[in-house]
Amino acid sequence: MSDIRPIDILAARPWDKAIFTTYALSLSFFEAVALDALVRGGAKSATILADTDGLRSALSEQGAQRVGRDYEVEPVSVSGGVFHSKLSLLLDPEDGHMLVGSGNLTFGGWGLNLECIEHLHPSFAGNAFRDAAQFFAGMADSNRLHHHAAELCGETSERLMRLGSESSDSESIRLFNNLDRPIVEQVSQVIADLGGARRLVSVSPFYDNNGDAIGSLCDALSLDHAFIHAHHFGGTVEGKIGTNWPKSDRVEIKPVSVHIFDHEKSPRRLHAKIYEIVCERGRVILSGSPNMTTAALGSTRNVETCVVRIQRDAFLAWNFASSDPLTSAQLTDESEEETQYPEDILRAVLDGDTISGSLIGSRLCGDVTFSIHGLGGADLGGETTVDVDGRFAFAAPDLELRAWTGGRLVLSIKGPDDRMARGFISLAAFSELTKRAGTNAARFMAILSGTETPEDVSAIMSWFYEDPRRLVGSIVQSSAVNGASDKHSEDEQWIAVSQLGRASSPLAGKIDSEKRVGAAWERFLSALFSSMRKRRGSFPEAKGEGSGDDDDLPSPSDAAQRKKKFEKEKKRTLKNFEKLFDRLTKNSSSSYFAFTALNLANYICDRLAPDYPLAKIWLRQAMVSCLRHGVSEAERELVACAVFLFHACEGRDDAPKNARRSLLKIGFNFDAGPPNLDELGGFLDILGSRINTKDFFLKIALTRTFQEQVHSYLELLEHGRATGEFADLRALEEWSVLESALANSGQRQKLLLIPKPQSSCPKCHIALPKAEYGNLLSKSVCTARNCCRRVIVSRRL
Repeated sequence: MSDIRPIDILAARPWDKAIFTTYALSLSFFEAVALDALVRGGAKSATILADTDGLRSALSEQGAQRVGRDYEVEPVSVSGGVFHSKLSLLLDPEDGHMLVGSGNLTFGGWGLNLECIEHLHPSFAGNAFRDAAQFFAGMADSNRLHHHAAELCGETSERLMRLGSESSDSESIRLFNNLDRPIVEQVSQVIADLGGARRLVSVSPFYDNNGDAIGSLCDALSLDHAFIHAHHFGGTVEGKIGTNWPKSDRVEIKPVSVHIFDHEKSPRRLHAKIYEIVCERGRVILSGSPNMTTAALGSTRNVETCVVRIQRDAFLAWNFASSDPLTSAQLTDESEEETQYPEDILRAVLDGDTISGSLIGSRLCGDVTFSIHGLGGADLGGETTVDVDGRFAFAAPDLELRAWTGGRLVLSIKGPDDRMARGFISLAAFSELTKRAGTNAARFMAILSGTETPEDVSAIMSWFYEDPRRLVGSIVQSSAVNGASDKHSEDEQWIAVSQLGRASSPLAGKIDSEKRVGAAWERFLSALFSSMRKRRGSFPEAKGEGSGDDDDLPSPSDAAQRKKKFEKEKKRTLKNFEKLFDRLTKNSSSSYFAFTALNLANYICDRLAPDYPLAKIWLRQAMVSCLRHGVSEAERELVACAVFLFHACEGRDDAPKNARRSLLKIGFNFDAGPPNLDELGGFLDILGSRINTKDFFLKIALTRTFQEQVHSYLELLEHGRATGEFADLRALEEWSVLESALANSGQRQKLLLIPKPQSSCPKCHIALPKAEYGNLLSKSVCTARNCCRRVIVSRRL
């Protein structure tokens, strides 16, 4: 027993991995208590290895909504028994802690019942960590166990072995398991090394009805009697099969009351499994998951783990007093219940538009029907096939997008004989989010659900600024945002997700292994930016709003403090955003980053409502950056919104012409009407009050850019027909030359026609004056004033 609080250890550090093994399982407890502590501590990932019986009951818990997203559950089936180990591992790259006890991952196991637990660290229990490494290695290879966590078990074994090997040896603390050898046999060997046993005291809630286990242990220890704790103080946990008090013809049972278990301030039901064996040269304390049953202490049924403390030359022993035996009741060893459940257990993963998985220890196969629950009542269903190995896969279009902000997903499969299998669906993209974002994963999820705070936004902007490559689906290396150069070496480049599988890439071998996780991250980012474009309005503090409940209205002083705190956080958030925004728009050589900057700026406008001038500066900077790099078809609509909105609020006479020029450059379809400015709702709320959308679009439709007018002029010059007017050309100084060329073909030698703008005269190769080069860029016409004085006409901008 120990007064340690496991929950404090969970929250103590940003653990790299948290791994739990359990028989009974309450996901409501795990999410409310354990997972909450892990999140507060900054843990990156959590996985539960649970017996299929425990998982079966957890499937019915409506309070558990984060399974398959914020943590994983791996079902484990054991041939002829159950997975009964109760072990918790908390690991980071340099350290690790291990908790071994009797309590399941339930409210009862972590507080309501009387349990025992050992807290082990490599600094004093190196051997126990090596023993744990062997246990997880055995789990990965054992033919008795059926699960899909072999890779996790193998990796865990390596980390535990490294931790144990780097620590000093300690033969006094070991971790026993019964994957290959009965615990009775292992304990007997230790007792023999201590000169043999003199006394056995058993504290357990479950025994065999005929006392076989206690009899076998006494035979192995050469004892003719055993002291058994009778827990009158709080009683034992209840059940249906087995007994709370054994009867044995092989050994004498002596009821006692062990002092340390009967002096709690508040009585709790006994669920602890702990045994003291006093020897000739010391004593042994064994504690953990094994009950005093044959199924637990043997090696062919249940899978158990327990800590063995070997105290050599110790003359300490438990104090106890004689007691009355408990009234024998037919109880269940939770690990031996043989109820025939109506359904099997499966595991499934949603990766993109495909659900794949397998059944755990089931014979169900052939054509089946499936249904998916947990989508707010809008369940999905269909048909698929389970192969002879229990594997299945089927398409689930758009399900991942719907699941981003939803709760848990449960998959049910029904065979032709009405045999059922159920299990949770794990989302691959959420696993990737946790791996990449670490402690910021919860902040991302808050944005998806619209519950974020300015602190969340500030942290995420800072996280992206630290490494803008995080904004890309799959990255090898990049210099695209370091402001140094647009030229990339072969080993230092961005790889588009669409190109990840191409064998021609020199990085194809490395990239292939990253393709799936990169695609999952890309899908998450797509959903994130889509969520950011939804108009949610400013944070309540920015509007000066309260909770809406008159009884909870803050006092004037509290409101002032809250406003002051909000303004401080807003200032920090804007600072972090502007650093990221400048890096994406000014130093980037990628159109993707310019487009991302536009998305982020729109979101910041919506949530933090910056001043009009600042919002306008952001819009122009993002727009210019997008136009400079070029716009893809997927980006066209949003960039068109930016172009239209910026020039509409400019109010200049040439704004329609400038807007049309940029819209033509990105291939905008004017026949479809004005762009939907709601796509940039954040900017629109701040800048839109000064524009008339219909009026400005009409002006754009009626005007013609210099490029279009030059095109009409050249059509007339070269083909004798004009496709439009060129009134603005007539106002230029160069018009006299242009007009004479139309009237007299001999005058065309005064024109220099070029395919696109260039900074030097195409005939004399002398640099154009800056002003003339600017005219060529903006009006497609200029004069070579430094040399031949010919009129230069660009066919396109």
